[in-house]
Amino acid sequence: MQGFPRGILDASDYRQAWQLADANWRLCRAQAWIWNNRDHPLVAGFDREAAAIGLAADPSDYALWNAFASTELDQFTEAWSEPDLRAYGAASRPRRVSDGEIVMLVDLSEYPGGAMVHEATPVTGVPFFVRKVAGNWVIANVAGDHLPKPGWPPDWMEGLTYWDTYLD
Repeated sequence: MQGFPRGILDASDYRQAWQLADANWRLCRAQAWIWNNRDHPLVAGFDREAAAIGLAADPSDYALWNAFASTELDQFTEAWSEPDLRAYGAASRPRRVSDGEIVMLVDLSEYPGGAMVHEATPVTGVPFFVRKVAGNWVIANVAGDHLPKPGWPPDWMEGLTYWDTYLD
């Protein structure tokens, strides 16, 4: 689970994080980037569907990969550097939803040995929706409790509150 944010924050390697993501989420990230940049001269000349499929591949060698990965890396690094997700750890109680689980990364910087929560407690955390695909746990959504829906633009819907949430 920590490999995804660490691939971004420690290695500055979006490809490393990309390998840990669900194909549906990768497609939605690619579609969102293409949609948001559809009028940019670098993107405008590409067929949207072909570009999204090409970018969503793992590994991707699509012509737009470097621009896409650079933008994604910058956005996730900015969002996850303060607070620094490297000081976060997974909360332990399973939170099953649809065909996966919510894994909360919570701030453990004040609890070097870990912490036990026995009642509803406000915590700072980032929810990740994960699911098992071909025997491996993969990131299926970040800051959401469901699978996003591919489209132009993709539908992320409202999920869990991003930073402040309650564990029970």
